[in-house]
Amino acid sequence: MMELIADLYAHIFVFLSDVMGWITEKKRRRLLDSFNEKFFQKFEGQIDTIKQKSERIKNLASQCSRAEQRHIRAVVDDLAQDIRLGLTGQRRQEAEMAYYAE
Repeated sequence: MMELIADLYAHIFVFLSDVMGWITEKKRRRLLDSFNEKFFQKFEGQIDTIKQKSERIKNLASQCSRAEQRHIRAVVDDLAQDIRLGLTGQRRQEAEMAYYAE
């Protein structure tokens, strides 16, 4: 995950470097570029790459979160079951009924 984030930041800095290169060009050149309909295509590839990398990180983080939630749920269920095993008589029946009701 850390490698993916580092790669994303690297691509963001490459994009920003290219934008700064365009900003530091002469005013005439920037004026002409502002009328160019294909100007956006100059940066479109880099923007798409950044979007893809951020989506991949988002999906991986979501997947890890769901796995962690499943693990915590399993641990909590095991704890609840262990508590019921220690009970006897009426208290055990009440704990069993509450467990099944959930």
